[in-house]
Amino acid sequence: MPASALPNVTRPDSWTVVVRERDVRGEDTTRAADAVVAEWDAHDWPAGLLSRACLRSVTGNTLLEYEQWADPRPGGTGAEDTRPPEPARAGTAYQLYRSSVTDLREPTGCAVTVVVDLGQADPAAARKWVDEMFDGASEHETGHDAPLPGLLAAHFHVSLDGSRVLNYAEWTSPEAHRSAIPGPEADDPLAADVGRPGVRVIRFLPHGLRESRA
Repeated sequence: MPASALPNVTRPDSWTVVVRERDVRGEDTTRAADAVVAEWDAHDWPAGLLSRACLRSVTGNTLLEYEQWADPRPGGTGAEDTRPPEPARAGTAYQLYRSSVTDLREPTGCAVTVVVDLGQADPAAARKWVDEMFDGASEHETGHDAPLPGLLAAHFHVSLDGSRVLNYAEWTSPEAHRSAIPGPEADDPLAADVGRPGVRVIRFLPHGLRESRA
């Protein structure tokens, strides 16, 4: 599946992102992902749903759906409105807060999601956490002076309730990410006790993308 099956994370008309994960251990991952996309094609979409992307984890254990929704208010910007859309199935609603683009001249071959549970529901504190990541002014500083080889872009999302941060990072390949930032997959049962508490890292491959036909 080509990299074009990945979403345009920074599209200007997207106000809210709904992310959901599904455990598909024991299933044929490709068939499960095909079924998700087929379901999208079989039904009319709710008003305001702009795009849907389906990704497969490199372990084959997880499917991720990334949905982009328009502002629910006619002519609105969504800046003062924190109402989530009403997706057909439960998921976590986020808003894209800040992005850092290193180099998008190369195709994106892998999306790496890093979900951080902040332990409190505080949108202002979550945004401050992201700001500190960008500014390198806190304990969350990565310590890298130069762009990591293979990293194309990082998109930080804050959940509407402020309890989580999602970094949706675009990489050239899973191998590039693994080389630059070694570590286990959060959905690998053999590595379930490895990593930082409250932080889940999963590498995904693109599978399917659909955009609104309205």
